Amino acid sequence: MKRTRFIKLDVTGGLPTEFVLFKAGDNRSTKGTISYDPSKAAQLQARYDAEDGRDLIPIDVAHLSLESPLPEAHKAIGWFRVDFAEDAIWARDVEWTEYGAEKLRNREFRFISPAFYADETGEFTSLINCAVTNIPATIDALPLVADRRDSAPKKITMSDTEHNDEAATALAELSPEEMQAALEQATAENESLKAKVAELEAALAAAQGTAEQASEQLHRFQKEALVSKLTRDGHMQPSLKAWAMKQTLDSLKDYETDALKAPHALSKKVNEKSVTADLEHDPIPSLRVPPKKTSPQA
Repeated sequence: MKRTRFIKLDVTGGLPTEFVLFKAGDNRSTKGTISYDPSKAAQLQARYDAEDGRDLIPIDVAHLSLESPLPEAHKAIGWFRVDFAEDAIWARDVEWTEYGAEKLRNREFRFISPAFYADETGEFTSLINCAVTNIPATIDALPLVADRRDSAPKKITMSDTEHNDEAATALAELSPEEMQAALEQATAENESLKAKVAELEAALAAAQGTAEQASEQLHRFQKEALVSKLTRDGHMQPSLKAWAMKQTLDSLKDYETDALKAPHALSKKVNEKSVTADLEHDPIPSLRVPPKKTSPQA
């Protein structure tokens, strides 16, 4: 079963280079209680080293890499090495990208959320990745670095999209100031996600524009190739190339089909002046117009 939990993160003392993902024993959260059995640390580490194959684990924004197919959503803002220790599961040797470091220094994100698998009993089994977020769900989690507004670690509990009785009880214990801070953080997270969505939409629009340009270039290349073939094979006068390029590709293909059926009729020399002056001599059958009618003589 795939789950996430949330850990308080702050950079008052500088960018964190390590932090605890799960302490040994039970880890309470609004997602349920997740347990880490330190007696299995060596087993978990060996299995990770043998099966996972990643030397470093990525940190993304709000777990978008697990939910969105867009390439922008899969960019990492940080990397770390996982360490299954006796006291906890640690993120070690944490490195932040310039984008990630800027977001942390600006306090746009203050929490870490590991995505992981747990069995039906709630015991941790494997790690997927981590994300920065502002919607924490961990209960009784110690902050990685003390908040500049905190003189000592305190209970951090905030609402998540999945509510349960345990979360409601924890929320009731918050002071009005803490509730206001939680609201401000949730609002900041919402604005940050809106900005990220806008960035992804812009990237998608740019990709679509590039695809349209590529399609137009391919269409022109196909017309050029077909016109060159028709002139080379004697089915069209070279002087008509510029005029033919203004026609549709389908019209040119129809002309080629007719040319192969009646090569002698279509390869007859056409007076360039009459072609440009009168569409009656249009070399493309689909664009021909009937000859002008004349009044009967009296």
